[in-house]
Amino acid sequence: MEEMMPEPYDNKVTYKARLPTAQEIDLFVRDTPEWSKFTDSMEFTYHSVAHLFVGGNKEGTMNRPFSPMDWTFFLHHGYVDYIWSRWQELHPGSHDFGSKPLPGYGSLTGASVANREELCYQYLPPGALNPKPVPPRPPPPPPRPPTPRRLPPRRLPRRLFPPRPPPLRLVPRPPLPRPRPLVPCPRRPPPLRRPP
Repeated sequence: MEEMMPEPYDNKVTYKARLPTAQEIDLFVRDTPEWSKFTDSMEFTYHSVAHLFVGGNKEGTMNRPFSPMDWTFFLHHGYVDYIWSRWQELHPGSHDFGSKPLPGYGSLTGASVANREELCYQYLPPGALNPKPVPPRPPPPPPRPPTPRRLPPRRLPRRLFPPRPPPLRLVPRPPLPRPRPLVPCPRRPPPLRRPP
């Protein structure tokens, strides 16, 4: 595919191109009911200006035969098709597209490709996908100062405490045996000797 692309070339020509506004397109579609004026103006003004606006190298990437290699080509021609469908809606029956096959397109006729319903697609009206604006929510009320109040004591759940031991029972102990009376020792212990 790179072999097919033209060499970059500065032809020292600057095109001053301006894309039309939505209002200019609407006026053009509404105020041009004649088929020949519509097609000439569309082809040589509104359609061509996008090719010049995008530009590119020597012939421009939006110029034949390389324009389908530029991704803007498909966006642009989708919009051209939309303008064409708007013109058809505003000026029905303005032109007979004929039933002869188009040269180079087999059995396709101008009439068979001019009718969107037969091609099973339609365009939504402008703004149909734009959501309706949602009104802004009112700001929340300012916070009230806290009111001092006494809270009732909070009981903690029992599971936070260890289980209680069973209550203690006091059981009387048997009496201690009577102590023997102290008696003086009859023998005296031997005296301590120093080691030699």
